[in-house]
Amino acid sequence: MTTIIKAGGSSVATAARLTGGYENGAKLPGIYPQIQGMDDRIIFITSAQGKTTNNIKDFIAAARGSDKLTGFDDIFSNSKHLNLIYSPASRGRRYSMETDIQKLRENPSARKELNDPSYEAKLHMMGERIAAIDAWELAVQSGIHAELVDIFDEPFPLSVRGDYMNAGIDFEDSSARTEYLLKNAKAPLIIIPGYGGMNRHTKTPGILARGGSDRAAIAMQYAAHADELWILTDIDGIKTANVPGAETVPVLGIYDAKAAATLGVKLPGAKSLEGLEMRYRMGEEPGVYIAHAQQMNGNRTSIVKNAPNTGTIILVGGRPVDVYTFTGNVKKIEDTMRGRNVEFAGIRVNPDEACMAVPNENRDHTNSVVRDFLDKKRRAGTPIDMEYEEGKGYIGVVGGVRRRTGMLARFSGLLANEEINVEDCADPSRNSIGFIIDGKDVSPGIEALYRRLILQQS
Repeated sequence: MTTIIKAGGSSVATAARLTGGYENGAKLPGIYPQIQGMDDRIIFITSAQGKTTNNIKDFIAAARGSDKLTGFDDIFSNSKHLNLIYSPASRGRRYSMETDIQKLRENPSARKELNDPSYEAKLHMMGERIAAIDAWELAVQSGIHAELVDIFDEPFPLSVRGDYMNAGIDFEDSSARTEYLLKNAKAPLIIIPGYGGMNRHTKTPGILARGGSDRAAIAMQYAAHADELWILTDIDGIKTANVPGAETVPVLGIYDAKAAATLGVKLPGAKSLEGLEMRYRMGEEPGVYIAHAQQMNGNRTSIVKNAPNTGTIILVGGRPVDVYTFTGNVKKIEDTMRGRNVEFAGIRVNPDEACMAVPNENRDHTNSVVRDFLDKKRRAGTPIDMEYEEGKGYIGVVGGVRRRTGMLARFSGLLANEEINVEDCADPSRNSIGFIIDGKDVSPGIEALYRRLILQQS
């Protein structure tokens, strides 16, 4: 039996959160003690500790625009606070990453390497690699029989393809490599970094962009045919809304989970759930749990193939988005966006118009994909027009919609009562409704819908 466990950045940020102990006067059970004896094989996937990924992005941005770089030790600061004594292998891995940073810091001419997207992807992977090294050292020094497989190690199981900075999963090769890994691993606990994988054709890394570690974990549960997948965070499952006091949603069906993900709910993205849907189509239904890292058996959310349709509203969500409207010969724009791993919600899709809301976290990649699509159309002699709007919001409701009359009018009326203007409607799924609003109204809109549709209803 095999279990996949993905630990979020806050869950691997301190020694006590992994091995147990005291933190700020509170006793923590630790992840490792909770998973001991869970299964024959555990693949443990790490996210970057704390704000490491943001620090890396800031460093790269500064390296592109400054002749002198100072004060960027934050990339390794969280790790250094653990005060670990590293083994020679770990020291070697850390030294290679520190050398890359030092080279870019001290040698402006070396920064031209940032024009290579595979090199930039390698830098982006550093946070997860640092976290995996630390997680392995803490396991070994706690007496746990564990094995570390870094992304540049030959047995690393996750294969990717496509854009280096927004890669797709190569499920076939990942499955073969994971089978080999599980047969030859010498320890019951295998620790690997999340967020990306290796492109086996180019021998270079590619990152999975937004929600990359979640996506890696869900891909690995497919590749390993795992019995269970645990996604550990700093909250006890998916909440009915991102507001104080909101309760945990105990069960989410896969299609409601995908709709909620498009609304920015703290879930793996809709594209990330692909590996789980593939298991369902094979007739397999692994246990999938989203839980608090320090309370794995407490309140949690299970994602299942089919959840009972109770007719009640499940949750409210929302996020900032950019809105793209294409007019003309828009055929294949949706396929292009999906094929290059752009997550979006459709607003209108007609033969001569396509309007979609795209999360703004990965704006640079989206704009690159759009430019390539427009250039291709222009070269083919079929140019199209595109209108682009920043500063928008996308909010909505999951559940309680299907086969019920007047729900669109009711929800939009609640927003109007709060003086929130609905600019457009979107349809995340057959059991959900979404609205395009001004970006500044996202938080008050979520609070209004939560208060009237969930809190008063309960």
